[in-house]
Amino acid sequence: MLKRRAVPEGNSTVALAGDEDARAAALQRLNLMGTPPERCFDQIAALAQAASDAPIAMVSFVDDERQWFKAAIGMTMRESRIHRAFCLQALREEQVLWIEDASLDPRFFQNPLVAGPPGIRFYAGAPIRLDTGEAIGSVSVISDQPRAFDGALARQLRGLADLAGDECALRASLAQLDAARGQAEAARQVKSAFLTNMNHELRTPLNGVVAAAEMLLAEPLSESQRELVQIVTNSAWNLCAVLDDVIQLANCAAEGAKCPAERFNPAEVARQAVGFYEGEARAKGLEVILELSAADSDFLGQPASLRQILRALISNAVKFTDTGEVRVSAWTRTAGKRRLVVFSVDDTGAGFDSDTHARLFEPFVMGDESLTRRQGGLGAGLAIASALAHRLGASLEARSILGRGSSFSLAVTLTPALEEDRSETVVTPLSVQGARMPRVLAAEDHPTNRRLLQLMLGAVGIEPEFVENGALAVDAVRRSEFDIILMDMQMPVMDGLTAIQEIRRLQQEVGAPLTPICTITAHAMAEHEEAALAAGAQAHLTKPVAATDLFDCIARLTGWAP
Repeated sequence: MLKRRAVPEGNSTVALAGDEDARAAALQRLNLMGTPPERCFDQIAALAQAASDAPIAMVSFVDDERQWFKAAIGMTMRESRIHRAFCLQALREEQVLWIEDASLDPRFFQNPLVAGPPGIRFYAGAPIRLDTGEAIGSVSVISDQPRAFDGALARQLRGLADLAGDECALRASLAQLDAARGQAEAARQVKSAFLTNMNHELRTPLNGVVAAAEMLLAEPLSESQRELVQIVTNSAWNLCAVLDDVIQLANCAAEGAKCPAERFNPAEVARQAVGFYEGEARAKGLEVILELSAADSDFLGQPASLRQILRALISNAVKFTDTGEVRVSAWTRTAGKRRLVVFSVDDTGAGFDSDTHARLFEPFVMGDESLTRRQGGLGAGLAIASALAHRLGASLEARSILGRGSSFSLAVTLTPALEEDRSETVVTPLSVQGARMPRVLAAEDHPTNRRLLQLMLGAVGIEPEFVENGALAVDAVRRSEFDIILMDMQMPVMDGLTAIQEIRRLQQEVGAPLTPICTITAHAMAEHEEAALAAGAQAHLTKPVAATDLFDCIARLTGWAP
């Protein structure tokens, strides 16, 4: 309902124009009242003054209490109480309020600005309207000399008021965009927190399941017992693969997430990706062939993303190949000052038809979508690979002949790494001589995980020193020397990242060698690995951790031979 309020005006009254609540709400959204001058409105006032040759020109806005001069030429006053506002009357006009001589107008002759200084006589004002219809202010010109109606000037004022309305509409759109951006960011943070917590809470017990099952497999078991333990192990690793896909999809969806370039070797990336699925392939009787041709140089890029793409392609090849082979190749060729690094994954599996090819890289798509399909999985692997390739500026292509196998190729242009591209922080492995076991400090707050680490390391003769939080880990480094530190990331009192930074600070202060540090954590998102390496760690293992991966990491960082 429209509200109108009478305001004392000498012996007369002026009615407030329009819906006060709607106008006040609009002005609040636009943040116009009581705010400093802005160039766009100053220019509109200047154009109005130039068109009219009047001594005073202004762009003003009116709420239910005051008139605010957002832009003004020829006056120093910034605001006026509403009972003096000529603009209030202009809000009720469709086009332009034109007052030839205010001293003769019954609406304004007793206005203090007419009866006293500055002695207003001529006033012309065009209402500023939003696209939603609210009139919130005016573009006006004022003189102490009467002026007859001028149609050309009236049209110019109307045009300038429309321009001011467009500026206000733009501000409204930007405000809505900012609000939507804020809501999207809040939703992203909630999603990220949920994924992080879900991932951590699932991987922690999975670490116990996998580690315990793998240690059981090393014990004397009957054939049926070994089969049952192997089922448990395979099921746990399959669940981990689903978690990896979910986390990686979240990483791909993150906007503006760009990792810094690292020095890496394409051949090593290919070896690591193949190693992850080699056991599964051989269990199916498949031959795994790794061909590395002229791919042994170092480059600058994002090896973690390349490794994830290759893992998706190799997993897909192994899954859909029952007999024959899976061939993984890597080679390079010159492309100007840069080099084109090409990876390919070829198999002798089922292949796919043209209809499947058209939607191959869409999320949650499987080549066989029937209720009787033979292969499980989310159908997210190739979508993840495609999204990662896009972020890297790489090309990912697929070819296939139905029934005769498939071929996937990934090509990315990279810059060869120079010697000076090596990291300035170099951790030299503390060579473990002879039969001496490496001295291991393990920071882990979960009792089950501590016991599993103790059993795994104890199986090869390593007796680690355990602490339950990062602060205790820092204290242990102050007291003793270690060959390697295994650091959980999420712990009470002091988290793993803070502990790593503090250990590095202490060692650098006294000029001590930097002890190799490997984070072992349930935090599996890309940002977590980046944070660990940035803090000063040299390796990052995600729970559940296989004993072979743990031993390989310790061997690589210490020189110990398991």
